Amino acid sequence: MSTLTKPPTVSVTLLIRRPPTQVFKALADPSQTSQLWWDSASPNTPLAANMTIQWTWSFYNVSTKVYVLAVEQDRLLRYKWESYDCENPTTVEWTFTPYEEDGEECTYVKVTEEGFTGDGDRQTLLAAQSTGGYTFVLCAVKAYVEFGVKLQVVKDAFREV
Repeated sequence: MSTLTKPPTVSVTLLIRRPPTQVFKALADPSQTSQLWWDSASPNTPLAANMTIQWTWSFYNVSTKVYVLAVEQDRLLRYKWESYDCENPTTVEWTFTPYEEDGEECTYVKVTEEGFTGDGDRQTLLAAQSTGGYTFVLCAVKAYVEFGVKLQVVKDAFREV
């Protein structure tokens, strides 16, 4: 069994060349998020503080409960979810920071996740998997809001050949 001196956390960032309103909506509104990440939500409504929602990835036959802790329009999404462990959900936070580059209104997006449990090897593995997953999601959001392209990177990332 391995031990850690500090629990691993995930931090993934990306500049998206669209205003925060558009980027936030892509991650808070199931009509858009279902095109990019998971494919259904119940209830099928935009994220709001203190709600519980279930996200489903039918292409993997997987779903998870999401407990929304905070929503600040165009600025913040924070939730706990049972992505790896129903007994010990991790905390995910998305921040949307306005940014201007060459006169263009952009959004600096940062997603963090913490609270992984298990021995050191398991925590490290889960943090690495989440880092890869959020990288795919952010790239899909960027392609969708900047170019109207629906990448299938989440759906296609873990297919076995």
